[in-house]
Amino acid sequence: MRMTPVRVGRLRGLVSPELNPAFIQNLLKDPDDLFLKPDAGILKQSGNTRTLRLSAEGKEWFLKHYRFRGWLHSFMGLFRGSRGRKAMAKARMAVQYGIPTPQPLSLLEREKYFMPVESFLLYAFHTGLETLTQIYFRLGHESFLRQGLLAQIGKDLAGIHAKGFYHGDFKWSNILISQESKGIQMLVDLDGAGRMGFMKDGRMAMDLCRFLVDLLEMMESRSPGMEEFLKSYLDARHTSSPDSIRLLSLVEKQVIRKLKEHAKARGHAVALKRGEFLGLMGYGA
Repeated sequence: MRMTPVRVGRLRGLVSPELNPAFIQNLLKDPDDLFLKPDAGILKQSGNTRTLRLSAEGKEWFLKHYRFRGWLHSFMGLFRGSRGRKAMAKARMAVQYGIPTPQPLSLLEREKYFMPVESFLLYAFHTGLETLTQIYFRLGHESFLRQGLLAQIGKDLAGIHAKGFYHGDFKWSNILISQESKGIQMLVDLDGAGRMGFMKDGRMAMDLCRFLVDLLEMMESRSPGMEEFLKSYLDARHTSSPDSIRLLSLVEKQVIRKLKEHAKARGHAVALKRGEFLGLMGYGA
């Protein structure tokens, strides 16, 4: 789908033919101001990005702002493209792989000295979907386990990896599910996503690790949910015992490291013992 060049004040970029450029010019004439309004529906404010939910023309929209990260990043953006443009490219790549993800409807960039320093991406907000985190806390631990979601997501992730695609930040808040479904309806925040390439094992392990860290830090108990997720993933991948052992060992190392990082940064007291994954799946320590 070709996008139309557009200029909004000091910002310039692209807009989908689905939207009227005049609508973008009116809605995003001062995107920074949208985050400062008292009633702003801010979803994320800290870090290198911030996100916002807003209403306009009877519809719900999602705005993502990639903040200025320094002149070196901006200079590299001249050659590699801004983070906003790379996010658009990865969303299109995901569709080519059959991975459901929201498609940006508009990209606006702020430039200084001809370099992209900030980007704003506008999406349609998909109502009726919840993150896996929201579902867990809405249902409660026991009811959540009865839904069979963890096993289905393990199977879904195996299918994504089988296509040669990885997410790169497969945490619970990036997995959207509808009330009618038992598995992944949509994946968001594909900034770290891409093709598997020759680092296949490490990238599969990265997705598994990020999911399991959330499971360990949020759920009241790790069993039986952790077993269900891992077993479903490995069964769907049809991996041999040696390959499963190698992958689980790699995932375990990443999980232990990530939990230690979170313990220092956030004060989380969750830990994982070496050999726990292998023992859990019946391979011994």
